Amino acid sequence: KLQKYASQSAGRIGEYSQRNQVINSTASNNQGLSPEGAKVMNMLTSSMANLQKQGARKVYNGEATDPQLFAVINEQLLVGYQTGHNDRNHNDCMAWYCKALASSGDARYRATLETVAGSRQTSDTVKRWAQKSLQTMQ
Repeated sequence: KLQKYASQSAGRIGEYSQRNQVINSTASNNQGLSPEGAKVMNMLTSSMANLQKQGARKVYNGEATDPQLFAVINEQLLVGYQTGHNDRNHNDCMAWYCKALASSGDARYRATLETVAGSRQTSDTVKRWAQKSLQTMQ
């Protein structure tokens, strides 16, 4: 068992190295964000769906609550909800964006969730989570 796990882990070192570079990047130097908020911002604005999803989960769980993060999630959801019907990672990311927006409790994001929930151009999974998120905001 140990050899199997060691082999799997060795194969993932490059992936985790790349992820850590993205998360800990100071290139964007997110002004006004807490250190944890800056890392989450890097995750949300990365090109990797898994990192975006992790960032949204951190926001949803209250690990990072900077208002700028909710605005970025809102923008990312509006751009991405219509694409990726067959991409499970993308749809999972969009679902977490819906949940994170609902966790903000901010009525400004209700319109975004209503748009996603009522769209014919998004996956059923994302629609369902947008509807559930709307219900939690009420």
